[in-house]
Amino acid sequence: MESTVGEVLRITLFGESHGSEIGVTIDGFPAGLHVDEAELKKFLERRAPGRDPYSTPRREDDEPEFLSGIENGVTAGTTIKAVIRNKNVMSGDYDNVADVPRPSHADYTSYVKYGRIAPGGGHFSGRLTAPLCIAGCLAKQLLEKNSVSVTARAAEIALRAWGAVRLCLRHPRAAAAAFALSLANFGAVILCWLALSRAIGAGIPLRDMAVVSPLADGVAALPLTPGGAGLRENALQWLLDAVAVPRAQSTALGLLMFATILLWALLCAGVMLAGRREASS
Repeated sequence: MESTVGEVLRITLFGESHGSEIGVTIDGFPAGLHVDEAELKKFLERRAPGRDPYSTPRREDDEPEFLSGIENGVTAGTTIKAVIRNKNVMSGDYDNVADVPRPSHADYTSYVKYGRIAPGGGHFSGRLTAPLCIAGCLAKQLLEKNSVSVTARAAEIALRAWGAVRLCLRHPRAAAAAFALSLANFGAVILCWLALSRAIGAGIPLRDMAVVSPLADGVAALPLTPGGAGLRENALQWLLDAVAVPRAQSTALGLLMFATILLWALLCAGVMLAGRREASS
């Protein structure tokens, strides 16, 4: 698998989530940058999990060790190689899903291409973002040395929301029609979930599904990952645990719903393309 990106800076990731170490090599980095190790540590801590109740409980120190390319805290212009030793490795935690691909992960893709599902995602794990942060922080410090800063911010959320409200007030019939369509779509999704759950023998009550489905959608919209529930299918699995649905059935249900949404999207795209072709002719 190709794990190298970039042209001016060539960044290569290596290692696995439950291996002895993970790391990064950086080629093309110029000499003369005084690396701010305190800033690098702070940068890595922003990414690190296990520091709040909404992320994986796995806790790692994430202390980078530079093996080459940096001498006395200054980049040398040669290949930079950094590693992070994995210490909190508990592969046994994944025994119950050793042969079950997790929704919204790369497990199935890994199985098809390499014939196995690595514990914790292996090289495809979010753990590999730690060495990526090392490269990112060094690049950020280099840009700042050259008076270039990268920032992001949210703006006009309240104003845009008020604009949407005013638009609805100016066009009440259109707003009512949109609301009715939204309710119809919500009902269709609930019935689809219910049919799929019965098809796999889960037998989840309509009452539970009517509560779980919108909550899964809501969790999918939040910028957090409680227990891996970052996307709709994972959120569904996490929420169904609360109503005592077996993990194998909730996983199968998430995969089936994802396939259903994908097929529906392809069908709609086909209809739209057919309509455009007919209109152009």
